[in-house]
Amino acid sequence: MHSETITVVIPAPQSSIFNYMADPTNMPEWATDFCQELREENGIYKAVTPMGEMIINIMANEETGVIDVYASADGKTDFPLATRVLALPDGQTAYTVTFFQESGVPDENFQQQLGSLRKEMDNVKNLFTQ
Repeated sequence: MHSETITVVIPAPQSSIFNYMADPTNMPEWATDFCQELREENGIYKAVTPMGEMIINIMANEETGVIDVYASADGKTDFPLATRVLALPDGQTAYTVTFFQESGVPDENFQQQLGSLRKEMDNVKNLFTQ
């Protein structure tokens, strides 16, 4: 399985970035290629994506800064987007995402998805630098 890691440095406190990224309702604002619409039904978040409707589940630990985002079409087979929010000594924050190539996804599609993720990481940074 192939993976890529992307990091952006954001001039904002770690707690601000963590709280924003751990809240699934913010996804349409930053994940503009992936999440075209988000709705909540009985406590379950569902995103309309280019791959169809996906159930979104976020597991976040503020103490470690880890935010794992799981997307699943069937509610059973979750695919992780592993992220971490890390405070830097100068008051900035590093936001890191590791993106995995699912088995069966052609390299060309993975590279396209990776390009979208890079754009979305820039979106996150821009939200906190305006």
